[in-house]
Amino acid sequence: MKRLLYYISGYYLIGIKGKKPLEYVNALKENGISFRAFKKTSENEYELKLSVFKAEAALKLAEGSSEFEVSIKKKSGIPFLLSKYRKRYGIFFGVIIGAAVIYMSQFYLWDIRINVTNDPEQSAHILYELEKIGFRPGIYIPEYNVRNTEVRFLVNNPEYNFISINVVGNVANVDVRRRTEKPDIIDRDGMCDIVAERDGIIISADALQGTPKVKEGDVVAKGDLLISCVTVGRYGTYRLCKAIGTVKAVTYREYETSVPLKQTVKEYTGRTETKTSYEIVGKRFDLFIDETSPFEKCDAESEKETVTVFGSVRLPVIKHKTVYREYAVSETLIGVEEAREIAQRDFNFWCEREIAGDILETDKEFAEDENGVTLKCFLKVAEEIGVEKEVAPGEIDIPETDTAN
Repeated sequence: MKRLLYYISGYYLIGIKGKKPLEYVNALKENGISFRAFKKTSENEYELKLSVFKAEAALKLAEGSSEFEVSIKKKSGIPFLLSKYRKRYGIFFGVIIGAAVIYMSQFYLWDIRINVTNDPEQSAHILYELEKIGFRPGIYIPEYNVRNTEVRFLVNNPEYNFISINVVGNVANVDVRRRTEKPDIIDRDGMCDIVAERDGIIISADALQGTPKVKEGDVVAKGDLLISCVTVGRYGTYRLCKAIGTVKAVTYREYETSVPLKQTVKEYTGRTETKTSYEIVGKRFDLFIDETSPFEKCDAESEKETVTVFGSVRLPVIKHKTVYREYAVSETLIGVEEAREIAQRDFNFWCEREIAGDILETDKEFAEDENGVTLKCFLKVAEEIGVEKEVAPGEIDIPETDTAN
């Protein structure tokens, strides 16, 4: 504690040497001048520390003495430190501003931690949803309604049935729990038929509920009835239900695409410009003046990150960075083989997107001219073609009962 007080008040490190240096030490004691850290540094040389309040009187005792010599070796403490920077007002202003920022920042949220084990995608999604409803670093904690945020999050995200937000100091710890998925339950209520989504030749028709109206080998057109909602009871009675089942058929598909030999390409020029801004406790500060794009044609890539110090301490400061990359548009000619490869690639993407069944046969035709390449494909596919169609009571076709005597 004495060392701290000495540093706060300031002190001198005094060097004493000569024939009889200890006489000076005795003189200090006789005059009631306290000192500390007295030690011998070499033969007939000593050191001690004097408070700034005692130094003037202590140095006067050494005036005119031929037995010892006293010198100031070092000045230490806050008064000398402030004196050193007394003309650098920017430093003092910065210290004051820094202290004010540190004091005020305790009332703002610095960080949000999602307690989800080994699932960065889920954590990012939760942070995004919380930010949408206004819960993010920089909010003023004393006036923020955390419970309202929890309710709004659950309303907007029905896949979760629990969320707890606990604010400890400047950090919010978020715990969530996903809603347990209900098992798939077949809806057997209502009345509907199953009809053909497209033309085809029936491979199989399996009805879990309802009456099949087609069999293997039948040719059907789009909209034809495949499974009826009318079932026949044991005693010849009719009952209405919701038709449930699968109907698989061979269908035929066509695909066509054209690839021109003259292609428009985008080439980056290598020129870039970066615009940076910082969001501090919810307030954004741009480090640029013009918000518009710096290039006539460019791509923009934006990213944001939380500023950290010492590698792990997250501050309530978010760095926003946008990088603009200039590009030029030009036209180039590609070869026929490259055009065929592009067409084939487009066809493969279309198959992955549109064909849910098995492709049995594929017939492809390439046509070439001076403008480009055209690909026509004819596919034979085995797929499910049944779709539900709601039936109004007046539209139900109930077979007439045989009333002949």
